[in-house]
Amino acid sequence: MAIVKKKPPVAPKVTRAKKVVVVEAPVPVVYVSAFSVGNRVTHPVFGDGKVTAIVRDQLSIQFASSAKVVLDSFVKASSKG
Repeated sequence: MAIVKKKPPVAPKVTRAKKVVVVEAPVPVVYVSAFSVGNRVTHPVFGDGKVTAIVRDQLSIQFASSAKVVLDSFVKASSKG
């Protein structure tokens, strides 16, 4: 008869609890333009114009030649009344 060695019992594997990362919902950013409808503005290429509508950072401007939609960072407030 052969002698058979028994393996020691294997202890159950202990695992650590997983960290739960809580992510908050992003806060919506509300963009407020420095210009308002009716303001006179100056563009380096298109010249002087009047703001007719505003959508976030886009200004609809009526220039002497035509109407354009321009980002508000590309125009300056006009000193002309």
